[in-house]
Amino acid sequence: MSSEEAGPSGRASDIDGVIRPSEVEGDTFPVVGIGASAGGLRAFQEFFAALPAQPGMAFVLVQHLSPDHESALAALIQTQTQMEVTQVTDHPRVEPNRVYVIPPGKHLKIKEGQLQLVEAHRDRGRPAAVDQFFRSLADDMGERAVCVVLSGTGSDGSLGLKAIKERAGLTMAQTPTDAEHDGMPRSAIGTDLVDVIGSAADLAQRLVSFRDGSGRVILPRLDEPVPEDDHQALQAIFAHLRERTAHDFSHYKKT
Repeated sequence: MSSEEAGPSGRASDIDGVIRPSEVEGDTFPVVGIGASAGGLRAFQEFFAALPAQPGMAFVLVQHLSPDHESALAALIQTQTQMEVTQVTDHPRVEPNRVYVIPPGKHLKIKEGQLQLVEAHRDRGRPAAVDQFFRSLADDMGERAVCVVLSGTGSDGSLGLKAIKERAGLTMAQTPTDAEHDGMPRSAIGTDLVDVIGSAADLAQRLVSFRDGSGRVILPRLDEPVPEDDHQALQAIFAHLRERTAHDFSHYKKT
C-alpha cells in the first residue's frame, strides 16, 4: 500500500477497521455520492471499471454539466459497468447496484432514500452542485453516506465532505497527481477530513473492501491505540493541534 492511500490523518486501510452500524429503516447498503467537474469523465470511467458487477451499493454521480447540451454521461459510464446506469428524470428511490447520474441544468438532493431534482443555483458565484448533494446525503444517510471527490477545478465538494464526516460517513478523494484537474481533490484533502486518498481505480477497490457481510462499512482507523491515561491523551491531542495549526494549547487550563 502506498502512503498516498491513507488520508492526511494518518489512517491506513490495511489495519483492522472500526465497524459502524449502518442500518436505516431496514436498509443496509451504503449510498455513494461521487462529485467531479473538469476531467471527471475519465475518472468516472476508471472508477466504475474497477468495481465488481454487484458491489452492493447505490451510486449517485454529480458533475458540473452545461445546461445548454444533452449529456451522454450515463451512456458513457454504462460502457464501464454491468450495473444499470440512468440519468435522473423524476424522483427515484435509490437501490443497490444502480448508478444515478445528474441531468444538465439541475441539482440533486436525497431525502428518505429518494432522489429529488432541484433548480440549479450558484453558491457565492461558484458551482455548488456537489456540496448540495453531499450535504443532503449526510442528513439523509448518516453513517451510510460515502462521498468521493474526483477530478475538477475549484473547491465544490469540500463543504459537503465536512458534513459527511460530521455524520460519521466515509470520505474519499482522488490523488491530485492522478486527476486531470486537481482543484477539487486538493481542496477536499485540504480539509484534513479525507479518510482515503488514491487513484480513481484504487478508491473503487478500497470502497468495496470496506464492506462486511451485513452491508456495514468498515472504516480505516489510526494505527496507534488511544492512551488510557487522560493526561497522555490530552498531550497527544495538543501535539497534533500544534503540528497542524502552530498553536500550543498544552498550558491552557484543563477545563
